[in-house]
Amino acid sequence: MRTEPALAQRGSTGDHACYMIGIGGVGMSGLAQLFHARGHAVRGTDTTDTHVTRALASLGITVTVGDPPVSLPLETKAVLASAAVKPDHPLVLDAENHGIPVRSYAEALGDAMGSMTGVALAGTHGKSTTSAMLSACLIEAGLDPTVIVGAACPHLMDDLGNPTGFRLGAQRATAGTHIGRPGLLL
Repeated sequence: MRTEPALAQRGSTGDHACYMIGIGGVGMSGLAQLFHARGHAVRGTDTTDTHVTRALASLGITVTVGDPPVSLPLETKAVLASAAVKPDHPLVLDAENHGIPVRSYAEALGDAMGSMTGVALAGTHGKSTTSAMLSACLIEAGLDPTVIVGAACPHLMDDLGNPTGFRLGAQRATAGTHIGRPGLLL
């Protein structure tokens, strides 16, 4: 996959269109909501219709369910692919043939954190649980965090009352230039 940054940082005017392959995953759907809230045009595909894909659609994000299209929309400026997407996926190949950058979920998440102080958790087991507990503490402390957790969490609900892995903080403070690097790694 290509490694150059593909999406503008916070404050985008919406001129970047991203297409997300595997948009229905918990992490990818959180990233889709974050980019959508920042004004990016977001579209994507997933193999299964779930409450997550329906919630994304209710926000105005176009989600194709089932067999993916064989070509990207013409306005696509970047492709974001979940970890499950193989390099020979038809949409990845289409992007590469048209010179459109392809970013992994992890790379795109790092790009999204570029203007924030982030906390990233590493390890073999317990990352989602620890992230969920930490996010609950930050919310309870009134710090208004933006949170993306790789699992559905009861304290992170969408407008339909479904647990999600995403919460957009209304007040996001800029804390330096951590381009793709967390401020704290646990």
